[in-house]
Amino acid sequence: RVQLLSVYGGIWIDSTVVVTKTWLDNTPEITLLQQFKPGNEGNYVNVSSWFMKFPKNHPYITQVRDVLFSYWNSENKLFDYFLIHMIMQRVSMDQNNFLGTIYPFDNSIPHYLMLKMRKEIVSADSMQLFIANEGIAKFTNKTRNVTETENYKSLITVLKQM
Repeated sequence: RVQLLSVYGGIWIDSTVVVTKTWLDNTPEITLLQQFKPGNEGNYVNVSSWFMKFPKNHPYITQVRDVLFSYWNSENKLFDYFLIHMIMQRVSMDQNNFLGTIYPFDNSIPHYLMLKMRKEIVSADSMQLFIANEGIAKFTNKTRNVTETENYKSLITVLKQM
């Protein structure tokens, strides 16, 4: 994803993300979602890679790519699932707090519906309202229980109607 963004620019959206056209049309040229206070205290990962928007050849995403290439040139194992996020944070520090200079999109609210769907049945109306109001929602492709599975069946119906 960082190679594609570095070379071509554009938008990376994980397959588990739902975005409305209005939200997408209103994002700035550079968009990354981050975790802000109070949630980021104590967390070592405060930036997300599931939605990224960059112009081609942007110095930040190009440096992230270069560090990843360097890592994989000398390693053959992923030492931590959040490696890309750690690199993104480190590159931000190297570039005078780059992440602190971009528009602050919070990454916690997009997870709300997914987390709620794990615990209780959510009505189709509530799902549609959340997506319409927030404009972006992060889901998962790994259900943990029957309730979550049933909610995802409903979500597919909701998305087909939107």
